[in-house]
Amino acid sequence: MSSAFYSKCQSSGECIQWIGGRHTRYDYGVFNYKGIPIDVRRAALAISGKTHKGGVVVSTCGCNTCVNPVHIKIVTREEWWKENKERFPSRVGEKNPNSRITKQDAQTIRLEWKNGINQSELARRFLISRAAIRLIISDKLWKDT
Repeated sequence: MSSAFYSKCQSSGECIQWIGGRHTRYDYGVFNYKGIPIDVRRAALAISGKTHKGGVVVSTCGCNTCVNPVHIKIVTREEWWKENKERFPSRVGEKNPNSRITKQDAQTIRLEWKNGINQSELARRFLISRAAIRLIISDKLWKDT
């Protein structure tokens, strides 16, 4: 595996750049191993003998195509989100393009439910599922309202 892998790499300074195939949507290198596409950074860790189970693969040099095992680490999803909050702004509540209700609607749903309107009626009125109504009432959805 290592000779086929490194035949698609090129050294540039401290980094070893992947010049083979890339994932078109996420722009990271992809290596086909026995017909299965894998992230080149995971493949580089496997070749170097480092443990790479679970977690998110990141390049400490900031380059998605660097396969130098020294520049690669595995982090938890929580750690990754803490580092990348600015790159991916939150899209909760009304900022979510799939949201069918507003913050005001969530407040109205809670108030009307407390006044005796049942969940089925609220779901029909706001054109959302009863499950969504239940989550709003229990503060699992729209909890900042």
